[in-house]
Amino acid sequence: MGHDGTYSTVEDLALWDQALYGTTILSADMKKRMFTSYNNQGYGYGLMINPFYNHGHQLIAHDGGFFGTMTSFNRFTDDKIFVTVLSNNESPSYIIAYSLSAIALQKDVELPYKHHQVKADITQYDKYIGKYGEIEIFKNGEKLFYNSLEMELLPESKTKFFRADNNDRTVEFIQNKSGIYNSIILTKGGVKEIIMKNNL
Repeated sequence: MGHDGTYSTVEDLALWDQALYGTTILSADMKKRMFTSYNNQGYGYGLMINPFYNHGHQLIAHDGGFFGTMTSFNRFTDDKIFVTVLSNNESPSYIIAYSLSAIALQKDVELPYKHHQVKADITQYDKYIGKYGEIEIFKNGEKLFYNSLEMELLPESKTKFFRADNNDRTVEFIQNKSGIYNSIILTKGGVKEIIMKNNL
């Protein structure tokens, strides 16, 4: 978790997690200060308080990385669940931890699978474009994109796409009873989230 030159193990971080429930190392007052958010990004003292990937549970967490290493530290304090992933080969520890947390919280998680691109039905693309929460789906030429021109969506079926930059993320467009594509199923690390289209 520390920046540059800090070494730890999963076992040591588990001991740190347990120590933070007591007051041997930090007083109750110091912990209250440490675990209070002080800006609109949810930062406390060296930790994030309830970041967006909290699965709807109380979470104190931090991710990081430095020259080939990636780490993810997650304390679900109400559930007394601790999930940490340490990587020394640039594996996306934050995505792995997100999936493991979902499993620990008894959510359904889709197993990884090989994505295969199929021929696109570009006549449908105009029906998909728009804003879904903070995600913008747009078309450029005969291609579909996710938030920027650097994130092309590649079709694996008529309505389901995977991100060219990250195969662990898929977007599936869902029709309502009127035949309008009004929502998406966003899958990240096997965890599904339904996001409604804005301004319908």
